[in-house]
Amino acid sequence: KPGQGLNFDARLVFDPTPKTQADFINGLGQKMVWIEALHGWVAAHEVTNQAYTAVMRKAATEGGDTTPNLPAVGMTWLEATRFCDLLSTSEGGEG
Repeated sequence: KPGQGLNFDARLVFDPTPKTQADFINGLGQKMVWIEALHGWVAAHEVTNQAYTAVMRKAATEGGDTTPNLPAVGMTWLEATRFCDLLSTSEGGEG
């Protein structure tokens, strides 16, 4: 009733186990799919220039085609690894 208190028992339980039954969309709008052989998620499509720039704060290619919806190309292996690390950190921070 309006104006009266409400008491109830509720408990949240954190389950750190990956939910491999369902794909999901990450913070960049990429569809992520579970690959059992890798025991992890991967993007269903290439990383776009727009997504790479959003995470790295710089273009993937210097002097190349940086059209936002085209795949990001021209980065080194270390830059690609850094992109994955930064994206994982930001996704973890968002829950």
